[in-house]
Amino acid sequence: MYNPIRRYIQGKAHVGRFFYRFGAFVFKSITTMLDNKRLQKQRDDHEDLLIIKDVAYLNDNNKYHLLDIYKRKDSKGDEPVILVIHGGGLMYGDKDLNRFSNMELARRGYTVVAISYPLVPKVTFYDQLHDCFKALRFLDENKKEYNLDMNHLFLWGDSAGGLLSFSITSINYQPELQKAFDIKLDKPYSIKGLGLISSMKAVKRDDNSGIIYRVAITRKQKKLDCYEYLCDMSKTLHKKYMVPAIITTSDLDMIKPDPTILHEIYTKEEVKHIYLDYPSKEHKLVHVFPILYPHYQESQEIFNTADALFKSLL
Repeated sequence: MYNPIRRYIQGKAHVGRFFYRFGAFVFKSITTMLDNKRLQKQRDDHEDLLIIKDVAYLNDNNKYHLLDIYKRKDSKGDEPVILVIHGGGLMYGDKDLNRFSNMELARRGYTVVAISYPLVPKVTFYDQLHDCFKALRFLDENKKEYNLDMNHLFLWGDSAGGLLSFSITSINYQPELQKAFDIKLDKPYSIKGLGLISSMKAVKRDDNSGIIYRVAITRKQKKLDCYEYLCDMSKTLHKKYMVPAIITTSDLDMIKPDPTILHEIYTKEEVKHIYLDYPSKEHKLVHVFPILYPHYQESQEIFNTADALFKSLL
């Protein structure tokens, strides 16, 4: 039977979804343009590095299921692995956004693996978590071919990539979360530490990034056992399952409350971490500035501090 009230509500919901998706499209278009301009201005100087491009971690011809591997040319094959997950509000970007900061990490004696992953709204945050674990499985299954020391693994993520990084770590070490997210692991990966650069802490937000929740989680997913965590993955952070981290932010970080809260959680849970909050001086230190401008003195300090922390955990 025709129900005009239900039809009206459905129509309103459809219009709402359209505007949220349109907003995501505008965000993606503007940020992609700005990042392309930035990357074109930076020197692509990597004669000292070996870079393996566009390795498929899923054989589905999807450009967002590719990864790059960065190593020093004098690599002996026993370097710790850093898995880099790029930012972009879950809605834009790919592995190339971080290529210059990836080089900085590789030069410090790591095998750096940078992944792309499918983007919201074509997929959901839930799907992105699954794809990150598929990338980890590929690396573990092919560690001999690519000389990867998966016994010493670190995750590095900026903004949304930071959210994915600590979320993966929480799920990796908590069987009840693996069940809730329907992620099957033969055994936990040996994640030793995290680099969280201007990291998001949650998908459901009250700030200007609130659009993310509207397109990253579907109405059907509200019925999942993991829905509460999909909204705010910081609720999965408990001392027993956390790993040491470097957490960074700055005075012009547009989501500064997020890394600040992560720092507070780490402090409350008494888990080893380094928290760096930079004031702008010579340069404007904006959101994820170490990724955008890795040559800044402050960025170099972050890379060096992370390097010292990670190597202390080996």
